[in-house]
Amino acid sequence: MSEEKHATLRVLDALQMKGFDGKREYVASLEARGDEQAVSLLVECLCDESTFLRELAERALTRMGSEHAGPLRPLLTQGLWYTRASVARVLGGVGAKEALPDLVTLLTDANGAIADAAADAIVRIAESGSLVSVARALHHAPERLQRRLTRQADTATAGLGAQIERLLADRELMAADEEELLREDAKALSGQDNVEWEVLTTPRRRRRPSVAAPGTAATTPPGRPAAREPAAESPPAAPHGSVAAEDGGEPKKSEV
Repeated sequence: MSEEKHATLRVLDALQMKGFDGKREYVASLEARGDEQAVSLLVECLCDESTFLRELAERALTRMGSEHAGPLRPLLTQGLWYTRASVARVLGGVGAKEALPDLVTLLTDANGAIADAAADAIVRIAESGSLVSVARALHHAPERLQRRLTRQADTATAGLGAQIERLLADRELMAADEEELLREDAKALSGQDNVEWEVLTTPRRRRRPSVAAPGTAATTPPGRPAAREPAAESPPAAPHGSVAAEDGGEPKKSEV
């Protein structure tokens, strides 16, 4: 066993003696450091028997973001059940869409805690905006698993499951190569039943504002909101019972 491993075990043994406060301070100090060794030690905390220590490490790694998700992925398919469940929750919390194939595989794990953690993680990744990646990862899964995920997604966020179902039904999207998917525009999917394939596969272009010819009104293409003009200062409201003058003069009393 390496000297570094011995040092880690000595630290963990000391934490067992210190109790909750010692574990809390230990995890907080590692999160504050944020270097590679600190991340490695936090990952090792996910392998500890202490539920309290694992939960502290889960929250710390989630706050630290997806850039530290690399060391976690191998633990999804090896180790003790509680470690795999913890890792799944962290990967979902940071929106690690690259872990989706492994998470989908865990949906059929014999251990219910692991399967539930994987399902929660997939929904969290969908909520983060990676709807296309989630749908493509679920595409080859059994229909019963797809239905379970879409129902759970709808429970978490209204309409999210329906969006995933629409993507799953798009055969061209499901069969596309990865390099074809130039962007995932989750905002374009929100609340739209007729999302075009082009929206998902082409980068968004900046539109130049249309300039109307003198004496003509600017037109707006069907289905697109009209460009907003800078708001002009509104004249003071006319008193009740009067109408504003046409040329900005005094308000005229309405005829009864």
